[in-house]
Amino acid sequence: MATVRCISRAVILLLILMAPLCTPCCPAEPEAQREDASYITTRRDAAIEFIKAMQMDDGSFVPGPWVPRAEVGPYWMMMTTWEAVRALHILGALNAIDREAVIEFLLRYYKNGGCLDPGDEADEAYQPGTLLHALRLLGAIGRVDRDEVVSFVLSMQNPDGGFRFQILDRSSSLLGTRKAIEALWAIGALDVVDRAKVLSFMRSIYDNETGLFRDSPRGYHYDVTDLEHAVLTLYWLDALDAFNWTKTIQGLLTTWKDYFFICLGVMSDHLTTLYYIGAIDEIPQELRDKLISWILKCQSHINGGFVSKPGMANDERKTGVCDTSCAVENLYYLGEVKLLYESFEVEKKPTYYNPPSPPEPQIPPPSDEGADGDIMAELIAEWLPRLVAITAGVLIGRYISSSMRQRRRRRRTRRKVGH
Repeated sequence: MATVRCISRAVILLLILMAPLCTPCCPAEPEAQREDASYITTRRDAAIEFIKAMQMDDGSFVPGPWVPRAEVGPYWMMMTTWEAVRALHILGALNAIDREAVIEFLLRYYKNGGCLDPGDEADEAYQPGTLLHALRLLGAIGRVDRDEVVSFVLSMQNPDGGFRFQILDRSSSLLGTRKAIEALWAIGALDVVDRAKVLSFMRSIYDNETGLFRDSPRGYHYDVTDLEHAVLTLYWLDALDAFNWTKTIQGLLTTWKDYFFICLGVMSDHLTTLYYIGAIDEIPQELRDKLISWILKCQSHINGGFVSKPGMANDERKTGVCDTSCAVENLYYLGEVKLLYESFEVEKKPTYYNPPSPPEPQIPPPSDEGADGDIMAELIAEWLPRLVAITAGVLIGRYISSSMRQRRRRRRTRRKVGH
């Protein structure tokens, strides 16, 4: 028992000495996160309120409640705003947000017919498909110059019939072609494009054996994730019948069916493909039921937003606008948007916490003459706490060792007296 008491005292002493050196590893949760304000609503209204809470004063949307805005680049800010617009359009709730602010925000990216992130150089402009699609859904496509868009998009077409995504690119890509055709569709100008040339490019990146596409004629492999771009391009061109989709459908429902459950985004890619080629009803009932259940389990009861996988739904930090948009879109393709009218309990009102960005690593400036005192001060500040801890550990160790030696001496003395 004496040994136990010695060790206990030593541990307590160590904790007392180390207490001033310890800092909390996690920031305290804001008061709003600890409030018990649960309420009953519908899945639809919970999703709308979540998206609405992520809108900033300038009309843009941040990806999620715990994402520092300073860490979201201009391109991804625009893409997140597009995701919010798409989801709210499907839900018939565009009036739930500041619509005009969204339009004004998006128009900051419009430059001479193309899309240019604020602060970038003119030669970094890229295809405006996403931007114009969002403006069309918002009823504001008339606020861009149709002729400017046509001129910009056609200037990005290569001799092989495909389109570059960005001015700086040299070769055509499936992504660039999809975004170019999307832009012309959004402004109602598909009549200006040479469809035969575009179809020639699409055939050059198609694989008859698998029913897949690659991103460019120089691409090394055919990828199931490129299917969505190809299908939407051909859908807008009214040219889906130019390809045989039998092997594509078979692959999606057999070989690649597990890909549906990687995350909501990948599921969206696959369901988009099946929906637009008219094969959504070929999904087996068992797989269909599993998909619907999986999507609904991705909605978080914490704030009503969706996460990318069901296992993350208990972590508010994982909820996001893009995942919420993908969930709504997936249910739309499956013809099950009505499920979003089910009753749903939300623990608290969704909030954007505006977390600070993590501090950037500080690089010490080059040593100047007379800076030795500053360097010594920095070394002392860095190493003094460590030396204190080491010294405390050594002293405690010696204290324990000394206590145990004294205890052994007392035992030997008692034995001698007993004899």
